[in-house]
Amino acid sequence: DTAINLNSSAILAIPVRDTLKCVENQQDINKTVSRDQLWQAQTPQISTFSKLKTAIEAALANNIVITDEASALEYINEPVKVVMGRSDNIKITYPDDLELAKWDKLHLDPWLLGFLIINAILGLLMVYSASSEDMSMVIRQAVSFGVGFVLLFICAQIPPKVYQAISPWFYLFAILLLILVLLVGDVRLGAKRWLTIPGIGSMQPSEFMKFAMPLMMAWYFARNPLPPKFKHIVIALIIMMVPFVLALLQPDLAIGIVIGGVFALFLSGMSWTLILGTLAALALAFPLIWTFVLQAYQKKRIMTLFDPESDALGAGWNIIQSKIAIGSGGMTGRGFLEGTQSQLGYLPEHHTDFIMSTYAEEFGFIGVFFLFALYTAMIFRCMMISLSSFHNYGRLLAGTIGLSLFFYVFVNSGMVSGILPVTGDPLPLMSYGGSAVIALLASFGITINSYKVRFSMHIIIMGAGVIGTTSAYYLKQAGHEVTVIDRQPNVALETSFANAGQISPGYASPWAAPGIPLKAFKWMFQPHSPLAIKLTGDMHQYQWMVRMLAECNINRYQINKERMVRISEYSRDCLDELRAETKIHFDERQLGTLQLFRKQHQLDVAGKDTEVLKHEGVPFELLDKAGVIKAEPALAHATVDFVGGLRLPNDQTGDCQKFTTELAELAAKQGVNFLFNTVIESIEKDAERITAIHLKDGSKIKGDAYVMALGSYSHEMLKQLEIDAPVYPLKGYSITTKIIDPALSPVSTILDESYKIALTRFDDRIRVGGMAEINGFDRSLKSSREDTLLMVLQQLFPNASDISDAHFWTGLRPATPDGTPIVGKTRYQNLYTNTGHGTLGWTMSCGSAKLLSDIISGTTPQIEYDDLNVFRYDSVNH
Repeated sequence: DTAINLNSSAILAIPVRDTLKCVENQQDINKTVSRDQLWQAQTPQISTFSKLKTAIEAALANNIVITDEASALEYINEPVKVVMGRSDNIKITYPDDLELAKWDKLHLDPWLLGFLIINAILGLLMVYSASSEDMSMVIRQAVSFGVGFVLLFICAQIPPKVYQAISPWFYLFAILLLILVLLVGDVRLGAKRWLTIPGIGSMQPSEFMKFAMPLMMAWYFARNPLPPKFKHIVIALIIMMVPFVLALLQPDLAIGIVIGGVFALFLSGMSWTLILGTLAALALAFPLIWTFVLQAYQKKRIMTLFDPESDALGAGWNIIQSKIAIGSGGMTGRGFLEGTQSQLGYLPEHHTDFIMSTYAEEFGFIGVFFLFALYTAMIFRCMMISLSSFHNYGRLLAGTIGLSLFFYVFVNSGMVSGILPVTGDPLPLMSYGGSAVIALLASFGITINSYKVRFSMHIIIMGAGVIGTTSAYYLKQAGHEVTVIDRQPNVALETSFANAGQISPGYASPWAAPGIPLKAFKWMFQPHSPLAIKLTGDMHQYQWMVRMLAECNINRYQINKERMVRISEYSRDCLDELRAETKIHFDERQLGTLQLFRKQHQLDVAGKDTEVLKHEGVPFELLDKAGVIKAEPALAHATVDFVGGLRLPNDQTGDCQKFTTELAELAAKQGVNFLFNTVIESIEKDAERITAIHLKDGSKIKGDAYVMALGSYSHEMLKQLEIDAPVYPLKGYSITTKIIDPALSPVSTILDESYKIALTRFDDRIRVGGMAEINGFDRSLKSSREDTLLMVLQQLFPNASDISDAHFWTGLRPATPDGTPIVGKTRYQNLYTNTGHGTLGWTMSCGSAKLLSDIISGTTPQIEYDDLNVFRYDSVNH
């Protein structure tokens, strides 16, 4: 597209990430080569035929060595555009590159494959015996196994995201086959279950639905929060009931069709209350099922189960002969081809539904034990693959297929031994029948594909603040290719540059609180107001403020505070893990934070807020004045009075800009590509997906998924896509001063409740930040705001730092009306948001990034997240 749109030659390439050395004499390093402008060429490369022909002819005529097409074009000064490639686009240059490419693409599980081959051999032997040594049947079954194993191999190589994309279409195709069999199917044994395909033979569409059902259910549950909500369970039941009803019309009891859906429901985390309630409802509804659903022959099979001798020559014949065959096998069996019941024709359907009886008669208890051990090993391997999968889709799919195999084996074994009614379900990989073999082996191929395979996507992140950078880090850890775009020359140069520095989950509270409208009115007339409003004539500003006012009631405040504390607490835990893994340093302190109250009524209100902290399990201490001074000894020198405080011992502090820079360097070493000084012009879309990002230089960049992390600028960008994301800039200020007397400085972070200002201790600096202005995108520095910050610093920690050399800064914090960030999916399948964190971007950064990574990767997040995405605001976003 780049080459066509710009009428230019183009080449795929990725930035050089490794250190490059210039070597003399093939051994001695001469110097290290700067990699700042170096890119590693990939294939394919594109140019017009005439330009490339001219370039190669010119190079050959002048004895110029060309290493690739692009080098020839360079020789004739033909411009060649670089288009971002992917690190997994392996260029085959050396023989070991080919081996690497093979290893990267070949996905097979030797254990499961070995078990399946053994089972296939046993199945062919038993078809040979049960068919009275009919080689034509054996050959047809062998062909089915051959096709099945080829499909297994192919299915194991296809990326899981492809299956996730086609799952609903395959389900609809299977539905179409079930409808088709009702219209033009063949009638056999009183049921219309087979389709005859000219030149191929007959097939059972119900067998393919057994394959399609796990795919569909895994797809559906992977798209929604787990454990599933009641509405998702209802939709899942509808997905199951449609093919079930179609199968009943054949007629077929169709338990095997829906069992995959039942197991998917179970594995999705459906509550035991609903499971037991459903079983109870089915038990109560059994008389209705018996009267109106079950066919006469099905009722007869159930009644015969309890007394097969009552119709020994009719409905009871199958069970009686099967039990005789099993019993006659004894401990070691009669021997291969020596079974009397099957070889003499007493055992019905001995090569299909009752092949287990044939096997038991010929190989006895020991043979049956071996076969069950083989099935158990396959089921166990499927469950191990399920547990190892990195995404919900793979986990649900592999687990469902494994449990479905258990069900089919259990039902068939119960049927032939007389403990379950005759159902007509074949024994997996043993009974004669091509459709079942092919469908089952293909499903095992998809199961193998799920083993430790990630949904590897190329993800484009818009924004390189602390939110965008942490998102990039966690997505890279999840196995994705990540590119970060930002207009600045480095990370964290806007809102994340000089924020207050506290990581305070316990103080996570929305600005929209009861009483705030009246307080805001009073603050308008105060010289050091924590909140200021300047109307800009922007309709978005008015709409945002109206929405914020609607949140200023106790019910909404409690809901929003709970959301903010939830993600903030999770974020602190994620930061702790990240710090332990990476040993990253950012002037961090883990000494708690203290909310300082100058007035008694502030302390009283804090007592009420602690109910949310108790509910979330957040440790806290309500302190009087003496307790405050014990926690922060330097406050004994304060020039103003205070009455107490709320201390959160688990809170932390640190330099956000320093953290983001360190993390970006670590992410870059791991392969994250940062495109700095790059301005986004627009976003290209179709009805369901984002297709590209257009850059200001005329080029565009494409990915599999996109993340909006542009902070205050997210609203306008999302507005192009008709997504209502009410993010508005809250202007904040900070000063940073050098410590001159550590004994007079804060130990950690103090939040002055009266002025909404935080004072944070870094190693050798004090950061004072806070306040909020609703004033559009104005970034001018106001001396009155600097005066307020200096005043609070001098009142609480006089003579602690050098205020004559204070660094004054302002930034735009992206706020939502309810204070909760917007994290998660959007109306577009491949567009996600991580924005709107307000004054708590640093506090929430790691948690929201890890949450987003889990959502994109299809991994179950560790916290509830369904109320954090953009859909909570307006129906237009659906």
